Amino acid sequence: MNNASIRTFAEGELNQFLPNVQTTIDCKVDTALPAYTFAGEKTATGILLKGADDTCVLHAVYTFLEQMGWRFEITGPVKLSEADPAAFEPFSVTPTVKQRGIRQHINFPMDISSYTLEEAKAYIRNLARLRYNHITFHSYPNQWIDGDQDGDLKTAGGFFYGQRHDIPEHPLLQQVIANDKTYCIPEIEPHFDDEQKRSDMAIAWLQAVMAEAKRCGLRIQFSFEPRQTGQDLTLTLATCRHILELYPQIDTLELISTETGGWGEPNSEDVVRATLADHYSEALQNSPEFNSAIACGKANFDGIMAQLAHLIPATREFKSEAAAKGVETALGIYCVLPEFHAAIFRVVRELLPMDIPFVILPEHSSGRVADALGQIDQSAKDWQRTFIYSWLEFDGTMYLQQNGVPGLERLLIGLGDKVQGMAFNHWRTAENQLVARYAADACLHGSIPALEYYADYAEALGIGEPEAFSEAHRLMAEADWMATNKLFNIGFCYYGCWGREGLGYFEKWQISDIEANHSLFEQARNLLGQCAKTTRSEAGREFLAFLDNRVRCTMVYLKAMAKGSELQAFKGLEPGQLSDEQKETLVEICDSAIARLEQYMALHAEAMPDRGCEGTLISVYNVPPAVLKRIRQDYAGIPSDQAHSDQGHDEPPSPIEW
Repeated sequence: MNNASIRTFAEGELNQFLPNVQTTIDCKVDTALPAYTFAGEKTATGILLKGADDTCVLHAVYTFLEQMGWRFEITGPVKLSEADPAAFEPFSVTPTVKQRGIRQHINFPMDISSYTLEEAKAYIRNLARLRYNHITFHSYPNQWIDGDQDGDLKTAGGFFYGQRHDIPEHPLLQQVIANDKTYCIPEIEPHFDDEQKRSDMAIAWLQAVMAEAKRCGLRIQFSFEPRQTGQDLTLTLATCRHILELYPQIDTLELISTETGGWGEPNSEDVVRATLADHYSEALQNSPEFNSAIACGKANFDGIMAQLAHLIPATREFKSEAAAKGVETALGIYCVLPEFHAAIFRVVRELLPMDIPFVILPEHSSGRVADALGQIDQSAKDWQRTFIYSWLEFDGTMYLQQNGVPGLERLLIGLGDKVQGMAFNHWRTAENQLVARYAADACLHGSIPALEYYADYAEALGIGEPEAFSEAHRLMAEADWMATNKLFNIGFCYYGCWGREGLGYFEKWQISDIEANHSLFEQARNLLGQCAKTTRSEAGREFLAFLDNRVRCTMVYLKAMAKGSELQAFKGLEPGQLSDEQKETLVEICDSAIARLEQYMALHAEAMPDRGCEGTLISVYNVPPAVLKRIRQDYAGIPSDQAHSDQGHDEPPSPIEW
């Protein structure tokens, strides 16, 4: 990416981080270098930093700065030592993953969609400093796009799936959350109730964030979910045109399916085959891939395939129109059922032109993505046009500390140098410091063994007892994997998905699994405490203190969920069937679980280094305790003080209903 503003930004970064260095440092584009390559070398007059384009020059600058005592994290720069140009070592890096970066759903209170504009810009700069060169912004209908998308809303600004988060009369939240009345981007809050103004300001906010991304050398992909189906492409194409009018900074416009085709009950084989007959050839309908997907009897295979049958012609149709504006089009599929993947890849291979990139989000969590893609067999040419979405964190366990490094390790071992690129979902920032750096480093240099990386990370930050630090992270990764597979969505941050009637999620989890998860975090915390005793560096102490807080938060949260899961004693009973004694027991369980969640919030509020931490706090307040209060109201008649709308705009489905 050649751009004068990127060159200016690179020079500014050098001046900011090395204001007093006397050595001559030159920067230049060297088109003889392989694509995406950046390098640094000694010259007769000083140091030369070069790259295949201006973005690569910027990455050479950051590599040099890290040799000069700086370290870059997603949370911001850290100064570890004074600069010593004499210690410079020449380098040359051709990244393993050519396009690499972050995917921002910008849909939950803890992600950057609640940040001030300046905080969001700082986040973007920190991505560039990690030497990421890509960012995907995803918009659900009418979050960041105004106009008709085949729904009720015509304006943008439908933050957080349209679920409003007013600041409650809660002393802690009123004290620590920056908003006065409604949680949202602070600049927008005074105009929140002016629907048109809120819409205009939301679009302007994202335009400004994109402008900063371009200045920092990030390639911008924008994905949206067309809600038309069938062969009529009119509304989908009109939405594509409108998006490019709103956001001319876009490099790639991605048309992506809804999650697993919108879920829904699996249809009968006759219905599925009748639907497929409307879209696909007889050979495809009778292919082993289709037969296997139909036979598994999961979700609505016909739903995801019907969406694919609309998305492919829409992407093909808009390709030349987008190209005239210098924009690439891409086809995206979000399907977390591996049983459908072979059929999806078969359709893409046969019907999507090779010059249109294919983007796949194939599972929940980094580990599941690695496992799902490990089962796919396709040619090197097909992999080269495939862009993968994985995860730094899984939103189903948002209220827990996570560690998805082992899944990223496995993914990069198998596909790092084979695919067009990778981008990683995340919402929280500070909580993902280590894993964000792992993804950045592994995309540059290839998969790094997790245990080795943890120890190297501890050494880089001056953390004592690297072996204990490494073992603590191994335990947290084990707990993360257990939560994903045995405690699914135990920390999901949307009220409606917990069930609007009955006991909801509290029916689903085994208390013994919650306790086992708690035990892993307890062991990890003890090891981190050992590290803290011998850590002398400021950066190491700050990292350990924050991590200790979040591990303690996780342990309290798990205790709350274990207590709430005692409600399983009433499974199968309707509210009117409880005796007075049973009601008393139910109220005690709910009250005790709510008290633990209050403890969680108080502890969480002790460590809030970024705006997203405020979002997590108000999200927690609005989800599990609100669900417990709703259960207490339904079953014991105690009115809840937390009113919720029946449904937000375009809210995700609950796995309880799948």
